[in-house]
Amino acid sequence: MDQILDLHPEDFDVTVEPAVTRKTLNAYLRDTGLWFPVDPGADASLCGMAATSASGTNAVRYGTMRENVINLEVVLADGTIVHTAGKGRRPRKTSAGYNLTNLFVGSEGTLGIITKTTLRLYGIPEATVSAVCSFASVQAAVDSTVQILQAGVPIARIEFLDDVMMDACNRFSSLSYPVVPTLFLEFHGSERSLEEQVNVTEEITQSNEGSDFQWARDAETRSRLWRARHDAWYAAQALRPGCKAYSTDVCVPLSRLPQIIVETKEDLMESKLTGPIAGHVGDGNFHCLMVVDPSDPDELHRVHLFTERLGSEDLELGLICPDHRPVFLGLASVPLSFPEMFFLDISSLMLVFRGLNFFFFIFLTCKQVFFPFLLPSLLKPVCAALHGKGYLHDGGLKFLKSSCLSSAIKVLLT
Repeated sequence: MDQILDLHPEDFDVTVEPAVTRKTLNAYLRDTGLWFPVDPGADASLCGMAATSASGTNAVRYGTMRENVINLEVVLADGTIVHTAGKGRRPRKTSAGYNLTNLFVGSEGTLGIITKTTLRLYGIPEATVSAVCSFASVQAAVDSTVQILQAGVPIARIEFLDDVMMDACNRFSSLSYPVVPTLFLEFHGSERSLEEQVNVTEEITQSNEGSDFQWARDAETRSRLWRARHDAWYAAQALRPGCKAYSTDVCVPLSRLPQIIVETKEDLMESKLTGPIAGHVGDGNFHCLMVVDPSDPDELHRVHLFTERLGSEDLELGLICPDHRPVFLGLASVPLSFPEMFFLDISSLMLVFRGLNFFFFIFLTCKQVFFPFLLPSLLKPVCAALHGKGYLHDGGLKFLKSSCLSSAIKVLLT
């Protein structure tokens, strides 16, 4: 189950089995000039990434798994094998029928087990450059993020780390960046387009009193920079050896992002909690990596209250909670997001099926009454009028007037 089955470079798609991981696929694609950009940090299996609708640092430009899955082979609970876009089909887009593919993406195995996935591929950028920019305040850093996106800069990655997280990453990854709120950025494109992207971004960051960019131009330096970002979880844990880390995970509308991060930072300080912040701020998503002593009941209680306040405030701001994983092992996410999302989903499904039941009632009524008896008598005079005006030839009229019409309908609907 670890085979890369069908690669179509000219169509920018590939089909893989469940055990194929992101790095394995990109190594296989290296000589084709293509790559798969969704990067959750871990070298995860691609079918697993589809099942969890994984995203990551590149999602601001390339989208999440939901936007990059073309077709799925799924085994249902009764053993039925379903191809969500049709067996062997690789449509770039479709507007016909139900979007079954996106129904299964993010279903986390509750609807079926994904055994194959067909993915969208992209051309490897001609040029790539990364940069680090420091700010005096959280507000300035997050305001810059919003303004960069509003300016239409097609930035590939834009990640926010607060001062506590920067201190943790410096220690853990042997870096030497200033211990202040910081943006990690990456630009993809041609040499000429990169110049334009960088110029616009620098103007925006400097208008918010950001530092000059510190560049990471070669592949090795870029890799080290983004490895430090992906190791943020381990860096946070290392701040308090012997303690446990729990991650909050929230996503708000982009316009509300500066407000919620500033308020969250203030709440952490007032609660005297260790919770370095990192996030995919280009998507309005951020994490507080809570580092907690599990043997301290008072600290656990303060963390619990903090996550409840964070979740409640986020819901008021238009939250989608959680984005990736449960908040504080479910202590906050279940009470807050479960009623909102679960019961909304269930009630929506009930309405859909109630409508379907009504449709099927009408259909069965038509099957037993309208089609066998009324339809032929209504069609015959219409067909005669069409024949008289020359719209229907003799053979067609003979068939439609014949008694086999109602019999054919009965066969089709039985």
